[in-house]
Amino acid sequence: MSDLRCAEAMLGAAERDLLTLRSMSDEAPEESFGFHLQQAAEKGLKAWIAARGEQYPLTHSVETLLRRLRTCSVNSEPFEALEQFPLTP
Repeated sequence: MSDLRCAEAMLGAAERDLLTLRSMSDEAPEESFGFHLQQAAEKGLKAWIAARGEQYPLTHSVETLLRRLRTCSVNSEPFEALEQFPLTP
C-alpha cells in the first residue's frame, strides 16, 4: 500500500473511532470513552507519519508516535499535551 493510501486508511479508522465517541451515551464507562479517544489519536498520528513517507512503529503508545514525528522534524508541539494525559489505564 502506498504511503498516502496507508495514511488515508488510518485517517478513516480514526474517523470511525471519533464517530463511535460521538454516539456514546453519558452512561458509557470512562474506560470505553478513553479507549476510543486513544485509538483515534494513535491512528491520526500514524496517518501523519505515513503521509510523510515514513514508517510508523507498531505500537499503541501515543508518546512513542509523537517521538517518531519529532525525529522526522515535524512540529508536533500542538499535540504534546497528549503525552501528559494517559487516555487509557
